Amino acid sequence: MHEAIEQVRASFRGPYNVTAIYRACIERGLLQRQRIAPNTFRRVVKAHELLKPDAEVTSKRRLAFAKAHANELWQADTMFGLYVQHGAGKAQAKLIAFLDDASRLLLSRRVLSR
Repeated sequence: MHEAIEQVRASFRGPYNVTAIYRACIERGLLQRQRIAPNTFRRVVKAHELLKPDAEVTSKRRLAFAKAHANELWQADTMFGLYVQHGAGKAQAKLIAFLDDASRLLLSRRVLSR
């Protein structure tokens, strides 16, 4: 079935779905409706991810600052918080956070300053 899907998928120029691929396989004689029903075809395609895009295509579709591996890009942000009692006076709380883009590891630090 995988070979039949690949043969038919190559002929599609625009968007395609499971139903269109199934119909094309039947029309070309690569599959027989008596041997595989549309619902069975859909279940097998979904279970084995047979219509998943190639790895090359997905690796090129990244966001502007997205990185594939850990420690390639860290992003930081700060936030000023409330004033809290600290010793004899008041201090403003600040939050500083660092985020690794690929692993989503978060490092944060709270700081009190007067």
